Parts: sequence; C-alpha cells; structure tokens
Amino acid sequence: MSAKLQQFLEQANQDAAESGIDMNEAQKGGGGARLLPEGYAFGRLIEYIEFGNQPQEFGGKAKDPALEFAVGFALWGQGYQNDDGTPVIVRTYNTALSRNEKSRAFKMFKALNWKGTAKSYAQLMGETFLVKIKHVQKSKTDTSIVSRIDLDGFLPPLDPVTRQPYPIPEAADELYRMFLWARPTKEAWDALYVEGKYDDGVSKNRVQETILAALDFQGSPLQLLLSNGVTSLPAPAALPAAPAVAPVVAPAAVAGTIAPAAPVAPAVGVPAMPAAVAPQVATPFMAAPAVPTVPAPMVAPTTVVPSMTTSPSEPVLPV
Repeated sequence: MSAKLQQFLEQANQDAAESGIDMNEAQKGGGGARLLPEGYAFGRLIEYIEFGNQPQEFGGKAKDPALEFAVGFALWGQGYQNDDGTPVIVRTYNTALSRNEKSRAFKMFKALNWKGTAKSYAQLMGETFLVKIKHVQKSKTDTSIVSRIDLDGFLPPLDPVTRQPYPIPEAADELYRMFLWARPTKEAWDALYVEGKYDDGVSKNRVQETILAALDFQGSPLQLLLSNGVTSLPAPAALPAAPAVAPVVAPAAVAGTIAPAAPVAPAVGVPAMPAAVAPQVATPFMAAPAVPTVPAPMVAPTTVVPSMTTSPSEPVLPV
C-alpha cells in the first residue's frame, strides 16, 4: 500500500470515528466521450469527493439540502484501458449521501462494502470490484449512446468457482483523489483543480466550482482554509450568489410634537398672556446597519490483464 493511500485511509478512519455515521445502518423512510464495451471490467475505487450541502428535488418538488458525493473507479480489461495499459477512469453522478434504506447511496454502499469492514465510502478507497458498464441514451433530448456505470451491478472481485480474487492491478499514486467536506486539506483541494474550458466555453474546473457553491460554504472548514491564505479561490464567478436579503428601510425622522396651547383665563384688567409653545425637537435616529452582503464482458472464457504477466482463466459469470 502506498504512503498516499495509507494517509487517505487514516483520514477516512478518523472522520468515520468522529462523525459517528455508519453507512451500514439504514434509516427508515420513503467518463468522458469514450464508449466503453457493455459488460464487466476490473475496477479499483480511486476517488471519493464530497461537495457540501447541495439543493435537492424529487418529482419537481424541492427537498431539504443534503451533502452530496461522487466516487470514481479505475478500470482495466479488454476495451476498458488505454493503449499504454493505463486505466480508463469512470465516475458516478453526484448523489445525496443518504442512509435511507431506499436511497441510491445506501444500496450502492452495501454492494461495495461486500467485505463488511467499512462504515463510510472513504474507507473503501483502494478496494477492488467488478464494475458493470451499460449503454444508455445520453439524455431525454440527446439520443446518442454513452457508457455509464450500472450502479446496481457491482460484484465482488472474486472468481465464482475458486472464490479467489482476480489479479487487478494497483492504481498509480497520482490517480487517487479524496476530499472530505468536514476535513479539507490544501493538498486535497489543489488536486481537484482542472485548468481550461471546453469548446462551448464551460469551465473544466467543475468540481471545485460546485464545492464553492455549496449552501453551507460560508463558515465551513474549507472557507476557513481558503481565507487563511493557504490557497486561492477560482474565478469569482464560481462563488455562490449571496442569499436574497429583504431591504432594510430606515425609519423616517420623528419630529417632536407641539404641546397644545393651555387655555388661560384673562385676569380682570390684565391682558391675557400668549399660550406657551413647546419647542420642536427632532428625535435622533440611528442609521440601519449595512447588511453583509473485468475485463471484456464476463461471458468471455478468459481475460488477459495487460499489466499482469499472467492472468488466470475466468469462468463465465452468472447472469
């Protein structure tokens, strides 16, 4: 195990111990443009990134904000790696980190935690799996076919006959990325930065910009880290918009009232004195303060992992 992966696992263990959250416990209640082959690939979890509290909606209705995360896998196998033998990286969509027994995050964690040794996604860094790739339509309006992770298809990386683990290569140290919302570090933050823009002008630095737009960014450990001059923020446009604040209207000055003239009965033979009038005194006011603004599909009889000198025969996986 590399020193970097060991460091990440130590942070994950400390975070799990302090947060007290165990993804094994249910709560009651309701990659790029390359088209990968459909089927199973050898996979190793090399990314776990938390994005802070993000807006949520279901069925077109807004829900309470929730901490979102995404995981990434390095893939090997015929059709799942580059010509030089390096793995292709695939990632999930951002997902609410929920322990609701029906939630996607909870179900996926149960499949990935097949050993039963982890309490959080971060503690699964470096673990291996059989990752299923499927072909889907890109969107409701775009009929082009893209490859996506089948989140219901994860399997343990074991030969179904011998129950021995498949020879999945180690991932290069620079492929690992982990960012914990409650425990950010300069190294982890800097590793998320991606320079440049796509052809349509959209920034490639999507991960950092999404994190900076978190609803709980203000006062967060990350804001404290960045405000102390440890590192610099991306372009100001990536910062979250200030929440709407009702305008504060300063009250108008209240003028002093004029006391009514007291009726004075004139004395006999003495001219009546004019009624005394209280001086007009303006009541001072304070200005309102400024508002702070696996290889080929497992039906193949054998799979050869390019980075390994030899690869055991792989029987057909059950459908």
